[in-house]
Amino acid sequence: MVLSLFSWRSWITIFLGLLASASFGFSLLLNHKLRVLTATVATFTLPSHAHALPTALNYFSSTILVDSFPFVFVFDKQHVNWTLNILVIILLCIIAFVTILKICRCYKKHCYKFHLYAHIGCQNQSVQIHVKTFKLHPDYYEFKAAKYVDSLYVSGYLLPHLIIIWPSLRIS
Repeated sequence: MVLSLFSWRSWITIFLGLLASASFGFSLLLNHKLRVLTATVATFTLPSHAHALPTALNYFSSTILVDSFPFVFVFDKQHVNWTLNILVIILLCIIAFVTILKICRCYKKHCYKFHLYAHIGCQNQSVQIHVKTFKLHPDYYEFKAAKYVDSLYVSGYLLPHLIIIWPSLRIS
């Protein structure tokens, strides 16, 4: 895509890029503030004298640990809720299927789209202007014109519109 100063699509692309960059920056800032808030809350939950030096030292005699268990690792049987696990897996499969379906539908909906541009200019200087977007394949349309464009004029100052008067153009 070529960026042109006179195309509104170029300006939207630039605006979306700046918006994405600002969103990324604000998400990093939010992440930093959340970490600071978490550290502050954790600090306030500590006892008030947790950072002070101990006033008395306690000494304990060392005892030898007797090996009473023959096994080093002990495995306890834990109850597993299989219905919940299966339900989560089914929901994840449904979400993945719907996402793939939406992506395929959007691709099929936009794969036969094409844009009509007008090249307007004088001698070797011209400007490409987006005129219309057509939904079907270009083979389904027929463009006919007996004459050239009659006139062009721009209306509006803040939101200018190019008005093309071409009475002999037929699109069917």
